[in-house]
Amino acid sequence: MLFSALIGGKIIAMKGPFDSISNESFIVAIIFAIIGHLSSNRLSNDSRISIPLYISSIIIILLLLVSGFTGIHEWPNYYRNILGYITLAFISLCAGILSGDMKSPPWMGNLLFKQHILPQMKKNDLMFLHWDGEGVMSIIEINDVVMEWIESRKMVTINELTLDQFSPVCFDERRGVLTPGLEQLKEIYSIYPTLCENSMKTHLKLLEKGYKRICWLNLLQIIIPKSPSSLAQERKWMQTNSNVAKINETSRKFSWPLPESVQIMKHSMLTKPLLNYCLSEKDRDDIQPIELEIVEQLFPKLESRSQAYGNLLRSFTHLLVVLRQEMELTSGSTKKQCRISITELSQWFKSLNLQQELFPENGRETYFVNLEQWSSWVEKSLIQPATVFLRLHDLLSEEVTSDDSDHQGDLNSGIAGLINECTRRVIETASFRPKDNFDNDDYIVSSFISDAGGNRKIAMLVGIWKMLLLASLLKKKEEVTI
Repeated sequence: MLFSALIGGKIIAMKGPFDSISNESFIVAIIFAIIGHLSSNRLSNDSRISIPLYISSIIIILLLLVSGFTGIHEWPNYYRNILGYITLAFISLCAGILSGDMKSPPWMGNLLFKQHILPQMKKNDLMFLHWDGEGVMSIIEINDVVMEWIESRKMVTINELTLDQFSPVCFDERRGVLTPGLEQLKEIYSIYPTLCENSMKTHLKLLEKGYKRICWLNLLQIIIPKSPSSLAQERKWMQTNSNVAKINETSRKFSWPLPESVQIMKHSMLTKPLLNYCLSEKDRDDIQPIELEIVEQLFPKLESRSQAYGNLLRSFTHLLVVLRQEMELTSGSTKKQCRISITELSQWFKSLNLQQELFPENGRETYFVNLEQWSSWVEKSLIQPATVFLRLHDLLSEEVTSDDSDHQGDLNSGIAGLINECTRRVIETASFRPKDNFDNDDYIVSSFISDAGGNRKIAMLVGIWKMLLLASLLKKKEEVTI
């Protein structure tokens, strides 16, 4: 159509804006059409550009009207050429824009979202919560949102960040906490026709993904480090809990539900550090700054052992996720054993700030255990707790006797203390426990081989988790045979 106008303008008998421009005008038309096509999203979404374009179109229309009424054939060629090239460039640019990203339904959905959903979100006091790949949380007000549809990636962005890193959030004035706003957003969606909803479904899908991601990050970065014992609660009670989180560099109360299910099927999540994977899905095995920051907050006295505690935090996190999964999938005595295990492990974990002798300094290499390995160990321990306990007892005792050098003295003392504490607790659960038999090896073995009651099995399991955490910190998982 554009080329037809150009050709027609050059062969028509009456003079017009295109009759005196050169043949190179076709090149100008092609160049501006390509610019418009490639920059369609930016030119139509960025108000700093789209508004001047809109004003320019009005000016060009007025110029063409004026030229028509005043007799453009009487204008000097110079002015006719200028008007012709400007009109040509503008029409070519608009043609390119219309043939670019604008032609896709998601682009139209993005326009609808910006013009209708965002104002409704602001009216309902909804904001966007962003949780970046380094574990930093921030609130984005609706007025600060620059939303774009990236056709080449089939992705929506907010301020050049992918939408699946965000979730709607609102402030609960009654409780004084930040809470999820996804349900309120769905209510806003429901007032629009189905056709509009369908065109905006990509946005809702990405925000739901962001919501689920934040559910996991809240569990891994906030709940487990700060209040791990809350994982022993039933889900309906956990929903009312809140923790303090740093958001926009300010401490604020934050309440977010658990993931719908903590059962993990994705292989990459089973084999990698879970927090790192949920933050960025990158292959990062090294202790990350956010993990060191958590360690420093939890264990301020143990700076020289931060690497060991970083790996311990990973293993502890993975173990609690597996135990919580067992809680949700089982019932009866197994569910009770996992619940009490979480509670007692949480109390022990919080006391580690005063037990630095249990862990090596940063010079020694330490390890962590992934979810896949914990799932295997937990399954075996629940079936044969006595056998696993005795094997770990022997494994750690061997660690103590294999190196009695002076620099290993404090660590050996800490390991021996943990072994004795776990063993003593199991023996004390027996109905008959003469004190003079605590150090008798035959009595210890018979205590474990005998039919273990509920309390004794729980004592054994808690001891197993503690010894496994320590053994897997000092040895590679292949060396921890149970």
